[in-house]
Amino acid sequence: YQVGQTPQIDQLVSGSWVDPLRKRQGVQIRKGTRYNGSEYVMLTIFTFKDGQPYWLAGMAELDLPQSQLSVDLYEFSGLNFFEDGQSPSESIVGSIHLSMTSCDAMNASLMYGNESITLNLVRLDDITFTQNCIDSE
Repeated sequence: YQVGQTPQIDQLVSGSWVDPLRKRQGVQIRKGTRYNGSEYVMLTIFTFKDGQPYWLAGMAELDLPQSQLSVDLYEFSGLNFFEDGQSPSESIVGSIHLSMTSCDAMNASLMYGNESITLNLVRLDDITFTQNCIDSE
């Protein structure tokens, strides 16, 4: 991407993202391609609920090009640590809307129950994508 273009949600989005105001919390995002060529984004949100570590996960199909993406968020329960032979219970508890703003930044609007939270996400230190995207200084 060149200066002035809005980066697309593609391989560029993969990585760890944090809002500097929210310590020890963040989003892990991974873009993938299936054998049939279809593409998707999977994300995991790491946060806290009632003082305990809490995570949410979701997946959405990609239809490139796009600079914004909405993902339903699920919480999972009912299993023990790496328990086999069972499937966890899952419930949709919210959604997140991602919007790239620059090579290493995106806005995220998180809906969780009755709460609406805006996150100003920045990429954790990672030079993987510097050859693909250059922001204006």
